[in-house]
This record gives sequence, C-alpha cells and structure tokens, in this order.
Amino acid sequence: MLVFFLQTQPDLDIVGEASNGDEAVKLATSLEPHIVLIDLSMPVLDGIEATKELNKQAPHIQVMILTSFSDQVHVIPALA
Repeated sequence: MLVFFLQTQPDLDIVGEASNGDEAVKLATSLEPHIVLIDLSMPVLDGIEATKELNKQAPHIQVMILTSFSDQVHVIPALA
C-alpha cells in the first residue's frame, strides 16, 4: 500500500522493495539508493539491526525509519 502511494509521487523513483531486513540490506547495497525507507518490525532481521548493517556496509545511504510504535523501547534504539 505504501509503495503504491510513493509511486504516485513524481519526485520519487522506487528502485526496490524487500520483504525482510536481510533482503533490504542486500538490495540497498546492490542498488545504492539515496534513501532506504525501513520498518522497525520486519522478519529475519529487524529494522534496527538492518539499519546498523546498512550503516556499516553503505554509510552514504540515508535511512528513514517507519514505525507504528511510539514507546521508548522501540523508538530510542532506532534513533541511536
């Protein structure tokens, strides 16, 4: 649903979509997008661990975290 909305935006090009955190890291490092939109709650590798891995492997890629969580247990580690 989010991809559909983002595809309607003329300034954005969607270059990939992953079904889990591990796949997101692999796609991002191979496709080299400017920005990765990542969910905190993903199978295989959660958003925090995927972001850490992306920062190690491709620090030039910006990460924007998407989440429905509002509690400190999820949000503070994501910001760190």
